[in-house]
Amino acid sequence: MEKGILISQVLSIAESNGLTDITPIELSNGGNLIIHLAPYPIVARIATVISKENAEYAYKILDRELHISRHLQSKSVPVLCPADLSDAGPHDVAGTWLTLWEYIPPTVIQPPSPSEVVELVNGLSLAMKDFFDELPMLGVWERTCQSAARLRKYSDLRIQALIKVFLRVDKRMRLEPSLLLPHVH
Repeated sequence: MEKGILISQVLSIAESNGLTDITPIELSNGGNLIIHLAPYPIVARIATVISKENAEYAYKILDRELHISRHLQSKSVPVLCPADLSDAGPHDVAGTWLTLWEYIPPTVIQPPSPSEVVELVNGLSLAMKDFFDELPMLGVWERTCQSAARLRKYSDLRIQALIKVFLRVDKRMRLEPSLLLPHVH
């Protein structure tokens, strides 16, 4: 679907939520089209690529993302939150799915230390242990595997060395999925 049509549909959805006089600002256009609904602190995340591939699957993923974000927020895990509106989505725009999220302006932050990263990941993992909805064991990882499979055709020795490491890690994760679960110390 043409980008202009998608944006006009996003503006209609925003208006149905009481938001007017919006200036849409494109922030990103990769797998998702990300539009800031200025002057409001809201972005629309339009799943353009995955909606084309499988609209039903796109809906399920976006809906689960909203539930996960709300769950993590309730556990005080720092996450990007759905827009504080009556309906953050998912919204269907002629088979292309979108959700509305809180806009956080770009800021310069100090990168976390390795121990802070471990603490954040552990907190996230522990908070997800009691998430009520079904989660695919290796959901995002499967898409990573598809990317790695495409890289196999390149003869660059550096890429091939990385693919070997990747395959070793992938095999271990599949044989020992308990390694993916957090352990409370």
